[in-house]
Parts: sequence; C-alpha cells; structure tokens
Amino acid sequence: MIEVKVNMTESEIDEAQRKNQERRRAALSDFKAGKKTSGDTCKILKSCDNLHIMLERMRKKARR
Repeated sequence: MIEVKVNMTESEIDEAQRKNQERRRAALSDFKAGKKTSGDTCKILKSCDNLHIMLERMRKKARR
C-alpha cells in the first residue's frame, strides 16, 4: 500500500511514484497473464493515473 501524506519530501514522493509504477506494471502483467479481468485492470490503472497526477501536484508544491 502506498502511503500519501499531506507534507511529503521529494524523496518520499519519488518513492511513492516508484511504487505506483510497480503497481501499474504488475496490473498489466497480471492482465496479460490472464489473472485479472479487464474491469479490474482498468480500475487499478485509473487509480494509478490519479495517484500519479496527485503526486506531481505535490512535487510542484514541495519545490516552492
């Protein structure tokens, strides 16, 4: 599980993004292997995309 806090340092944001990418890759590989349905995979990918956007916004605020 990826922990997201209100005030994260850039290194914590980097770690969260790395875990998010791993989760996204795992979802795609599970789908290709037939372990997950397309509906489940779409939900995971959408949540990963939303988390990526949120982390990018946090990164911009952390730089200021």
